[in-house]
Amino acid sequence: MAISDVVTPDLIILGAQKSASTFITDALQEHPKICIESDECAIFEDPDFELFDKNFFKNMHCVTSRPQKSGLFGIKRPSYIGRPEVPSRIKKYCPNAKLIAILRNPVDRAISAYFHYVNYGFLPLQNPNEGLRKILYDNNFRNKYKRSYEVLEYGLYGKYLSLYKSDELLHKMLVLFHDDITNNSRLELSKIFKYLEVDDISDKVDIENRPQQVVYNIYRLFFLRLRNPFMFEYNRDKTRIYVKKNKIGRVFSSVIFHLDKMLISKIFVKKFKVSNEIRNEIYKFYKEDIERLEELVKVELPRKWKSYIT
Repeated sequence: MAISDVVTPDLIILGAQKSASTFITDALQEHPKICIESDECAIFEDPDFELFDKNFFKNMHCVTSRPQKSGLFGIKRPSYIGRPEVPSRIKKYCPNAKLIAILRNPVDRAISAYFHYVNYGFLPLQNPNEGLRKILYDNNFRNKYKRSYEVLEYGLYGKYLSLYKSDELLHKMLVLFHDDITNNSRLELSKIFKYLEVDDISDKVDIENRPQQVVYNIYRLFFLRLRNPFMFEYNRDKTRIYVKKNKIGRVFSSVIFHLDKMLISKIFVKKFKVSNEIRNEIYKFYKEDIERLEELVKVELPRKWKSYIT
């Protein structure tokens, strides 16, 4: 990779949301022949994509900080599965990029995403069973909280991977599963290194270094959300979030973070359990798409992807 050349990604981690893409990114960063950006790169779903500058990738931190490093340059964006405009843009600008999709049981992913969105202020703090029910059935709620639809939509893997197939990208995509990564991280990393055609260093990767987990405790979320007005600002309809460049805000956010880590997380440890009734309603939402996905990727999905809870 030469800094004087036009730079485009050799590798794109597409997601899905809440499916260990950050863990995989951190692991790939340990490879001497892989330079992958730590922050998410939203360029291919950006509303201002038409203003795309060919030097956009060339100016990314991963590239400018290691200009002499040869090998693969990669980006990640977990919501690229779930955005219909992305496949054609990738095909146009990065036709040779290797693509990795990591899929998680869509019901579990939706619940995890719900708590994540609450944490960052895109959804109100309320009983999750009620909140998830509103996302499923309440149009007024979805209209008020503009990003609430993403909680369900981003788990429609069959719907969105079919777009990658129509753009002739699916045939070269590596599809992995969250449970496999959780159960045997080194084996799945070995598959990735083989796919990327680089040396397999899976036995040397620190697999214990896991990113911060989603908070499933309502009381902890109430505390953590205190930081949001000081740390973030939102656009008018609260669909985009920006980190404030404010020293006082960063200090306050740091205090919240450390208090949570040292105290709050040790007091409020119990995870909220979403009811089986709501889980089954979410499963019904995904049932047809799960069948579509299974046909699309030619893999028999785990039984728990395809059954109700009794």
